[in-house]
Amino acid sequence: MKRPLLVGLAVVAALAAGAAVFQATRPKGPPPLAHPNVLIVLWDTVRADHLSVYGHPVDTTPNLKAFAEQGVVYENAVSPGMWTVPSHGSIFTGLAPTTHGASFEWRWLDQHHVTLAEHFQQNGYDTFAFSANPNLSKRGANLLQGFGTIETSWREWWPLVRKATRMKLLPDDASTEISPAFEGKRPGNAYYNGAPATGRALFRWLDKGHDPQKPFLAYLNYMEAHKPRVPGKEHRDPVMDEARQQLALKTDVTFVNQLAYGYGAVEFTGDEIEATRSVYDACLHELDDWTNRLFSNLEKRGVLDDTIVVVTSDHGESLGEHRRYGHRFGMYQTLLHVPLIIRYPKKLQPARVAQPVTTQDLFATLTDLAELPPAPTATDSKSLLGTLRPALFSEVLSFDSAGLDLVRSFYPQIPAEGWENTFRAIRSANLKLIVDAHDHAELYDIETDPLETADLAEARPDEVATLRSAMEAHWASLPAYDPSKRAESDHPVFTKKEKSMLEVLGYVVDDEEGKEGVDDEAVEDPPEGGPALDDGPEIQPD
Repeated sequence: MKRPLLVGLAVVAALAAGAAVFQATRPKGPPPLAHPNVLIVLWDTVRADHLSVYGHPVDTTPNLKAFAEQGVVYENAVSPGMWTVPSHGSIFTGLAPTTHGASFEWRWLDQHHVTLAEHFQQNGYDTFAFSANPNLSKRGANLLQGFGTIETSWREWWPLVRKATRMKLLPDDASTEISPAFEGKRPGNAYYNGAPATGRALFRWLDKGHDPQKPFLAYLNYMEAHKPRVPGKEHRDPVMDEARQQLALKTDVTFVNQLAYGYGAVEFTGDEIEATRSVYDACLHELDDWTNRLFSNLEKRGVLDDTIVVVTSDHGESLGEHRRYGHRFGMYQTLLHVPLIIRYPKKLQPARVAQPVTTQDLFATLTDLAELPPAPTATDSKSLLGTLRPALFSEVLSFDSAGLDLVRSFYPQIPAEGWENTFRAIRSANLKLIVDAHDHAELYDIETDPLETADLAEARPDEVATLRSAMEAHWASLPAYDPSKRAESDHPVFTKKEKSMLEVLGYVVDDEEGKEGVDDEAVEDPPEGGPALDDGPEIQPD
């Protein structure tokens, strides 16, 4: 069993809502600041129902479960979008995707928006971001606007990340684009598995780049759960038996095959689907391990209790449900139900909140917890410390036609027409309505049917009408995205390496209007490895 995220915990004589209240022995740390630090740990592509802290029968996240006992666990948090760019746009602006406009068709967050990082920076914060996701590159989609220091797994830290990834690859793995035994000719590289560098990058910045007179806002993006998934053997063994491991190594779940399954051009057996789900669980076990090391080091430095810590995700992942893999096609819970845990012992008592919430409200919540003035631009973000919303809304505004074109180049029998669709969803109490661009409605009782297997729309038309009316009124009340506010420099620019990474991840970049990817800038000597994380293998750069 993994050791708990926080060491030296002592039981305090009190019970709150049936849960024990814990308090760590406080190490000597830096002098107190006027405002708390903020740390956002984002596990990219992580659905809540596969975490043991959310009841998954496989113990994927033992350390996070222990950490969550000291924080607020939102049991029904949803994403306002179902993939990286729109959901991050909402987290960082507090606006709905329909207002901020970042989508498949416009892979960019316009510069006129005031981001969370900019708001905190304007109020005296030092800001840092680390990303293993090329959608959050320095220039690619502008999602990290306002972070003073931005580091990535494929630039400053690529030697460490590349070597760490190679060390955990299994020689008989043929399942992904970067697997040693894969015989296909699809592109792949190893810069997404950046967990070994993520904590080192943060602590190196805290030691050498951060102004200790200022509180910090840090954002860390972990990509281990995103495809291509290559967890190490030490993380497969706790969650998979040997037979399932061997089947998973032989099952081709490259991006093209996953998407082709959704189009009906590829088949997976039930056992193969279960095996790929177990690989996903192994990736969560790996994330849990690396995040444990991160939090343990923050505690040793004496800053953990002075830091608002958020653990969340931008969206989930379909793993064969509704004949879908990845994060496209629809607004099902596999894509929208995400973890959300907030720990800040100075203000928040341990609790589990069953009422649905949205990650779009993180902007206002963090501003509230940090005791900063509200941002007048974050007009559709509401603090979770106040009255919770009676209904939640999610949407996908455009269709990834470039992704379909890529899959059709391998499987030309897939028809070009009939797949383009967009979706909107409303969640009110236990009911959820999904309406697509063709006016097809689906209704589900999430409490009794969390995987949405029984469509109730035909049997309960009155409830469909009520939710549809609320949905239409909500979007009619929101400001629409205004392209006229774009600056001349508002357009994505990805390097050639980033474009290659995006293609493997399934985010195909279309160079319309001549906006070609620039050459990758030369990287000088990589930074020193930074402080080693406890229990972690000491991996030296090549």
